[in-house]
Amino acid sequence: MNIAQGILPFQLIEDSSKVLLTSLGGLALVMETFRALGLPQAVQKHLPLHQRPGKYEEAAYVESFIAAFAAGGDRGKGTSV
Repeated sequence: MNIAQGILPFQLIEDSSKVLLTSLGGLALVMETFRALGLPQAVQKHLPLHQRPGKYEEAAYVESFIAAFAAGGDRGKGTSV
C-alpha cells in the first residue's frame, strides 16, 4: 500500500498481523483535517486572545480541545460548567 504523506509528520504502514489497534488511532486524522482546513489560521485571525510572548497560540488550545473531544473527553473530573 502506497499512501501519500499528509500534513502531519507520520506515515501509514500496512500491517498484515492480526494485532488489534487502538481505538484512538483516528486522532491523527482529526488533527490533520483540522490543519488541512486551515483552522489554525482562522483561529489566529478571529480569536486573538493571548498576546504574551512564550505562551501557546490560541490555535494550539483549540486543537487540544478538539483532540480531547474526539477522544471521548467532555470535561475534567470535578469541573463544573
